[in-house]
Amino acid sequence: MPGGPGGHAGCPLLLWLGVAILAHVLVALFGVLNRWLQVKPSPSLPALRLALLVSLLALVSVAIVDAAARVTGAVLRAGRLRRSDREQQRRRRQGSGKPALPKCCPISADGSTSCPQEIDSGRVAEDGHLAAQADEASGQQADAGAAVGTAAAPGLRPSPVQQPSAPTWHRQDSTFVRRPGQPLPPRPELALQRGLSRRVRDLGEGRPQLVYWGALAVTTVSFAAAYTCQIIAPGFVDPALVQLVNMFTVIGVALFQRLLLHHRLPTAIWPASGAMLAGAAMVIIPTIGRGQAAGLDDWQGWLGFGLSVCSMLCTVAYFVSLQAFRRLGFTSLQLQYCYLGFCILVLLPLSLPINGTDWSRQFGGWGASDWAVLALTSSVVCVGANYAIQHSTWQLGAPTVSMFYGLRLISSIIESQLLLDYTIIKTGVQIAGSAITVAAVTVYMWLQWRDSKRATARAAAAAGDEAAAAASDDADVEAAAAADGACGGLTDEGGSCHRPGQPSELLQLPQAKHSCLDSSQE
Repeated sequence: MPGGPGGHAGCPLLLWLGVAILAHVLVALFGVLNRWLQVKPSPSLPALRLALLVSLLALVSVAIVDAAARVTGAVLRAGRLRRSDREQQRRRRQGSGKPALPKCCPISADGSTSCPQEIDSGRVAEDGHLAAQADEASGQQADAGAAVGTAAAPGLRPSPVQQPSAPTWHRQDSTFVRRPGQPLPPRPELALQRGLSRRVRDLGEGRPQLVYWGALAVTTVSFAAAYTCQIIAPGFVDPALVQLVNMFTVIGVALFQRLLLHHRLPTAIWPASGAMLAGAAMVIIPTIGRGQAAGLDDWQGWLGFGLSVCSMLCTVAYFVSLQAFRRLGFTSLQLQYCYLGFCILVLLPLSLPINGTDWSRQFGGWGASDWAVLALTSSVVCVGANYAIQHSTWQLGAPTVSMFYGLRLISSIIESQLLLDYTIIKTGVQIAGSAITVAAVTVYMWLQWRDSKRATARAAAAAGDEAAAAASDDADVEAAAAADGACGGLTDEGGSCHRPGQPSELLQLPQAKHSCLDSSQE
């Protein structure tokens, strides 16, 4: 897979590994804080109202980050233009007093030139160059998704922070092709097999606009459903159980690809699935009918568990759609606007009649800590987790980022204990089950990472062999051409010509009586 860590310098590699770990920790924290907002404040936030508020504040946060990125990019471009202008002026002052002449102007022996208005032409050329730079810079816009700590580092790919965002893609041959230097498309943090995007491209040959808008609708709805369930489910069941169910996304992605592409399933998926199911059973069964808070005791607990399963399935659909539609030109920033806007349009007409319109009563008893948690959940945690996942996946590759997937369950247990003062995973059997699940996921994702590295090495070796074969063919053609040139027209005089690498009897002419060397000596 591209973006593997092998080509990174030590310090940048450690930095992006830290970002990848932070991304999984933030995903777990998102569930814990949503649980906190639904049980801790007085009065607590209803589930639909919470999802609506988090979506509204997250949309505002994305817009602020987008605007800040654009302003920062404009300021940096203006600074580069000013430095370029000062450099041009300095070079003119350090010159001989005459600007450099265009290359097309001939200079006579006495030092004069035949180009009229040479000084004005030199200035016009410089001014035109600066104007071209200004036009090019003014037409570029920074991608807001790159506004979170993505300074370029040696050995790493150029970060999408420095890339323009519009227009990002252009139509060519009934499909969408990414232009060089444009923002990278969003990528799932789990490694997926190739082939889906080619099928979408084939479908788009007949009706490209229908495929484009259908793909956007599928991606938006799948993520919005998964995102909403992740907000609502922790209000009914322990956040650790939500993340436990989410661990099975790695298995669901492989099964879904098997269904769509008929790929052979990895051998490691069967022991990994068995170990994950056994570990999950060790965690879930002790919570059934035990009277524990946030357990599976009543309809609310089972509703939360069902929402967790729904979130996992929608996440699988979202990951597969990102891989399938990666050639259609969607950017991370565009999709975030679509996700959050769609959530607001759906949740607003649902929340108002169900939760009521008396917002003053809802927030009348809230303190500063309640507002701080709401703001933190919507901005730093929600938006920050998405940016951290995308940028670490762009820099390290999905196989590397996915190896830390098990941290979501571990972080959820620890964060629940720290912030909520309890967690449902307490007994030794449950802790052992959690450890087995995390170990199975980690080993399975490590095997996927190893296979991707081997596939990359094989592809590189095959490309090298093809290049060597092409070079060898070119050398043979050049040698044959040289031999033909050396023989010249001697064959017309009765000589023979022997090309390297070919039997001489195959090239012997019937009338030949002498070799090339003998004919030249006669």
